[in-house]
Amino acid sequence: MKIREADEADAADIVEVYTYGESIDDRLERVRRFGWWGDEEALAWYLKALKSVGGVSLVAEEEGEILGEAEIAPDRDPSLVGEHAFLLSLWIHPKWRGKGVARSLLEGCIEVARGWGFYSLDTVPFAGTERFFANVGFSKVANQIVVEAETRPAPELAGLVKLGPGDYPEKLAMLAGHFRPGRLSWKLLWGQSEIGLALPSPQAYAIRVGSWNFTVLLYAQPSRDGPLAVALMWGEPKVGSGQVFDALEVSLRIASEAGFAKVRSQPWERFRSAFAAAGFEEKEKRPWLRKTIRTR
Repeated sequence: MKIREADEADAADIVEVYTYGESIDDRLERVRRFGWWGDEEALAWYLKALKSVGGVSLVAEEEGEILGEAEIAPDRDPSLVGEHAFLLSLWIHPKWRGKGVARSLLEGCIEVARGWGFYSLDTVPFAGTERFFANVGFSKVANQIVVEAETRPAPELAGLVKLGPGDYPEKLAMLAGHFRPGRLSWKLLWGQSEIGLALPSPQAYAIRVGSWNFTVLLYAQPSRDGPLAVALMWGEPKVGSGQVFDALEVSLRIASEAGFAKVRSQPWERFRSAFAAAGFEEKEKRPWLRKTIRTR
């Protein structure tokens, strides 16, 4: 078995790893079901975007067959848990599970992270894979919670500055968002129209609350319960719950004016009270795991 770096030409084989046994003809539905890993063109574009932020995709291969895939990205931006490399995905073809492929891919990712100079590898695992990560030395350092609230009109609490694709908030830490580095999320959300899925561009705003700076990005996600926005939020690492609450009030107003019925987000658990006060209800809890990969 060989571990090597993947490229765009491997997209079709990687899609087969993630979607084995499923047959969905509608392209948009495949992407809704499996994300970037459900469509060859979408995944090829995703791998290009991953590489543009310094990330790497690795595949396990034997006699020309791809057995599994893993992705890793550096995260040197401000963070509430410090600098780390981030394991974005680790998935094995069902035919090859239980044969050591996942451990081999993980070892390859650790070597990449060490080469970047990081001391830890972090991940938010797919549901059902927590035992595997515990067995290979990962432990929980924090929780993220998936929360949802109905939008509502709210008073103007802060000045707004509309942002575009080139305005990533480099000096702010991600307070709520995805289980991936914020820089990669920003890149993917602004560029997704390039893959021809007719997905609307996100809306992003710089928000000032007193002396505190925030950035909020909203994008549409299909939902059976009406128009749903997913909110990503960046702020200063030492910000308090009161300021986060004020920024959330503005975010809900923006979402309401944009025609969304609900807003979903994934904040750190330390901001649970701020989100609860703003009307967000907890739907799920996800562990943030870490493995030390070298000593200082």
